[in-house]
Amino acid sequence: MKATTTYSCMIVAACTLGPVLAKAADLPTVTMATTPEAMALGGLLVSRAESVGAMATNPAAFYLQGSELGRRFQLGAHQVTMPSPQSDDDSVTEFQGGFAVQNETLAWGGGIYSQGTYIADGRLASNPAQKTVYEQSVITFGAAMPVKQFMSLGFTLDAMDVTARNGEEEYSEDWGLSLGALITPEPGSVTLGGQTLGIGLQAGLSWSDEVRADAENVVSSIGRRDLLVRPATLRVGLEPALFWLSGSLSSRLRFPVQAERRDYTSLQDFYLGAAAQSFTVDVWSVGAEWEWTTAGSPWSIALRGGTAVESADLPVFNEVKRVSVGLAINYGPHNFALGSQADDRDGKQASFAYQYWF
Repeated sequence: MKATTTYSCMIVAACTLGPVLAKAADLPTVTMATTPEAMALGGLLVSRAESVGAMATNPAAFYLQGSELGRRFQLGAHQVTMPSPQSDDDSVTEFQGGFAVQNETLAWGGGIYSQGTYIADGRLASNPAQKTVYEQSVITFGAAMPVKQFMSLGFTLDAMDVTARNGEEEYSEDWGLSLGALITPEPGSVTLGGQTLGIGLQAGLSWSDEVRADAENVVSSIGRRDLLVRPATLRVGLEPALFWLSGSLSSRLRFPVQAERRDYTSLQDFYLGAAAQSFTVDVWSVGAEWEWTTAGSPWSIALRGGTAVESADLPVFNEVKRVSVGLAINYGPHNFALGSQADDRDGKQASFAYQYWF
């Protein structure tokens, strides 16, 4: 049955995309809002809430269980460089940031984030055969609240903005919705021979709806006047952690894993002449972080790394592989984070951010 299903899928794909594609095509590039913490871990942040930027991946991250009440502020920049249909290479840097205010029963806040500079699922409404480059950003407003002492639930309203870089077209700003949950049970520990060992686990779940933007003041030659800005996206993440306290040295190892599924409504959003066939893209990510500090010191350092594989359920799309690295330095309430990512289709991203707790 599985072989028959796969064979049927290949026949449908060949019939719908055969006249359109002479060879396997790149996956649609719809980069979700990201921060250096997420980027350094292969795109993983759905099961973590320490960064204000986590709200862009999981709205429940507005409320951080077990943290001191107060405010968090983050400011940074995000650069995307990818091969462009308009030039050999194109790179854009955008500023991003956010804030969160947390009390005993509620946390709220907002932020503005780059959603990536390129949207491969876009075509000029006035000239659908011409590929172009789009800039995309999101302004997020949301809130979260605790449930029991180990879970938080949150939501965001996302104002999505997209513009064509060649300046020929403008698109309407449309709103989307994101929901999330974060589970942070109390970690366990044991003391053996003067050393303390512990284990912890965090889990996260988030969902974002599909958002489309309408072209303004444009008469399309084929009647299509909208652009897919964000596909419906589901993320599930787990993050086990190991703690070790030996003398004055304290260290922590974390190993986040995440699965992401994006549902695309129609191939027509990407290729002129294709059938109105839906498809899905799955992203599997794993990461690792090693953080250490000494007793009485306000300093701590964390090294991060990750990898991700992105593939579609249609065999006409190429698989995409990504690797990433990053660094975080903490000094009391101050945090500085760096992240860098590269993929096998010559795409590169870099991000840095400063966060302050007060």
